[in-house]
Amino acid sequence: MFDFVPQLAFVGLVVGVAWYLLRPRPAFVIRIRGGVAKVVRGKTTASILNAVAEVCRQSGVTSGTIRGLTHGKRIRLECSSNISTGCQQQLRNMLLAEL
Repeated sequence: MFDFVPQLAFVGLVVGVAWYLLRPRPAFVIRIRGGVAKVVRGKTTASILNAVAEVCRQSGVTSGTIRGLTHGKRIRLECSSNISTGCQQQLRNMLLAEL
């Protein structure tokens, strides 16, 4: 009756492993806690970190996460939901100017 369950579990495992191996890796992860920006993974320059902290301070962001995901030679920003779209756009503009 449930002959398909082991096969379905195997397919799910294969898909999960493929997703894990093929997902974009973060070039950097910056966390904002209490209005202070800190690099928790990867490397960024001090000027980028200071600029991120300033943009977030001006936008009133006190906590959140910013990931720089690599896509070929480009970096795509992924921000947590408590960072407004306006702040995200300012961060993209700032990173474009800095990089």
